[in-house]
Amino acid sequence: MSRIGKNPIIIPENVTVLITGACQICVKGPLGELTRVFNDKVSLSCDEKFVKVVPNSKDTSAIAMWGTARSIINSMVLGVSAGFSTEVEIVGVGFRGNLEENFINLYLGKSHSTKIEIPSDIKISFLKPNLISVNSCNKESLGRFISLLKLQRLPEPYKGKGIFIKGEYLELKKAKKAK
Repeated sequence: MSRIGKNPIIIPENVTVLITGACQICVKGPLGELTRVFNDKVSLSCDEKFVKVVPNSKDTSAIAMWGTARSIINSMVLGVSAGFSTEVEIVGVGFRGNLEENFINLYLGKSHSTKIEIPSDIKISFLKPNLISVNSCNKESLGRFISLLKLQRLPEPYKGKGIFIKGEYLELKKAKKAK
């Protein structure tokens, strides 16, 4: 039994949930609209205040999908009502970034700048040249975009340079000493 899947999802007043078919859900709120199709191992039911997810069989994969589907739908409801936000820090001498229309331009100590297209459901603002605020109503899309940003300059363990999520800690290694 899934302890997460048993709990119903509470729908806030400013959010509407539509279930079309047995496996498709559409969540609308003040920050946007999200749609998702789940596989047929779970079935969804909705009333005015709650959404419930029920497995279609007692198979282990159906039980696993039960908790997963409940967590994803809960993230969708939270995203369209409150949204998700993460701050990304660029650490290094001369490392910075700026915003150009729907692109983010990163200067990361390479011979060229790195240009990344910003997805339509993500909003970016620069609090400082090396501190980026990334906001979205879609938690999955936000995580995917932040991992794409981090891949441009992975954290380096000797000097501590790279792209970090704010609050992320990297323990520095000691440099090899000469004999």
